Amino acid sequence: MHAGRFFGWQAGPAALPEAMMSKLPVILECNAWTLPQERYNTEWVREKRVGIVLRGISGNRRGVKQLLEPATLEEFRAI
Repeated sequence: MHAGRFFGWQAGPAALPEAMMSKLPVILECNAWTLPQERYNTEWVREKRVGIVLRGISGNRRGVKQLLEPATLEEFRAI
């Protein structure tokens, strides 16, 4: 994880803390197929402004482009 610029994965309870410890912003997906316990994690990501939450995989290109803008990347890394 330390070599990455961001973390894109599921909103699981083990993955998010590891991304936060590595100071990596996250890109997550939250939709009808997201597990109930992972929905709370996506809400937390939105509230704390540590990443982007998308409705579906079709928005990944837009999300990555937005996240890699220097100002946005620095904002999300300032955890």
